[in-house]
Amino acid sequence: MSANGWGLIPLYLGAQTVDVHGHPVAPPADPAAAAATDAAHALALAAQANLPANTTLFFDIEDGTTPAGLYDTYLLAWAAAITAGGYTPAFYCSHLVAPWAQANGFAVWSFHVYNTTPQVLDPAALPADPVDPNCLGTQTRQGVTITGLTGANTKPLVIDYSVFTIPNPAASTATS
Repeated sequence: MSANGWGLIPLYLGAQTVDVHGHPVAPPADPAAAAATDAAHALALAAQANLPANTTLFFDIEDGTTPAGLYDTYLLAWAAAITAGGYTPAFYCSHLVAPWAQANGFAVWSFHVYNTTPQVLDPAALPADPVDPNCLGTQTRQGVTITGLTGANTKPLVIDYSVFTIPNPAASTATS
């Protein structure tokens, strides 16, 4: 996909406040320790993927509520550890959480899904969906098949579709 002009975004899934069914999960009891462990894991994955220094690493916040208390502490500590590790932290989160991340000085890739109907899109005529205010990009659709793209087993590759304001959100200039 990269060879065809598509951008790929490093996304890390750390501690969450909801499970895969949307049920509440307690934040880490020791947010600093959990953040250090998760940031070390994210940094190791970045190194394993040969991502250059200053690459923007996005933390995936699945809950659509504004981080507070121990979870806020955890996320900010994770971001500080990513910065100390030579990378740029950012957040992938609901458009409802974007103001929290932006107020803390982080770049945001939001999700604000306008269309959940499975659809096939032509790469030559992709929709120009809106990007949420002050975000680098917004995921606007789920369950999209792009004509001509297949997975390893030759079945259609189904993706979530995002629109960005810059060509490479992982680049170190993404937050400038």
